[in-house]
Amino acid sequence: MNQAILKKIRKQLAAENEPERKLPLVPAKKTWVEVKAVLQKYPGGCLVERKHPFLQTQFILDGSDDCLLISFDGNGKYAGTKAFRNKTAAPFSYLISDPYVVVVPDGEGLLPEKTAK
Repeated sequence: MNQAILKKIRKQLAAENEPERKLPLVPAKKTWVEVKAVLQKYPGGCLVERKHPFLQTQFILDGSDDCLLISFDGNGKYAGTKAFRNKTAAPFSYLISDPYVVVVPDGEGLLPEKTAK
């Protein structure tokens, strides 16, 4: 991963006057990511980087707790936030085409609206 992009993403996620947020980098080598398993391994969240050759990654949210998926384009620019609220037992997933996605439990203190600067 380009370290400048990683630093840019981490800095955008930090609150004003705070150091950049250190999130573990998780390569997505498959076309799908099981969010529940990722958040069990990284309870504070992580940055998922698309490493497969396809255009989209499926983020499977079945059984996951409430969380945010904050996406960034190939230059590390904020692209959007998807909020998941686990209100049903039905299967659920998002297809995201951006190569970098921060997955964090809801309530982790991230302010995705600030990343749109």
